[in-house]
Amino acid sequence: FITNYSASLNRSIVLFILLKINKKLDLNISTLKVLYLTMFFLILSNYLIIFDIGFIYSCSVSFGLIYSRKFYKNNYIYNLFVTSIMAFLFSLPITLSNYYL
Repeated sequence: FITNYSASLNRSIVLFILLKINKKLDLNISTLKVLYLTMFFLILSNYLIIFDIGFIYSCSVSFGLIYSRKFYKNNYIYNLFVTSIMAFLFSLPITLSNYYL
């Protein structure tokens, strides 16, 4: 983008805008598909973003958190635990492959 924000911030802005458009126009597109569209638009705007570690972290953790919504319950503490475990598990392979292996 023109503003030269970090890749994770660009992902969050585009995802937020697409989710709001989806809700406003009542398109009934799943959140995962909106995340895929977000990644597609960002890669289309700058194909070198796929080498940015922040983009990879942001997209994989977002995917993990969206995918893990089915494990949530009405308990707030339990939901915090599930969120942090899922974020850790989806970011662990990226951390290991880029920094330790």
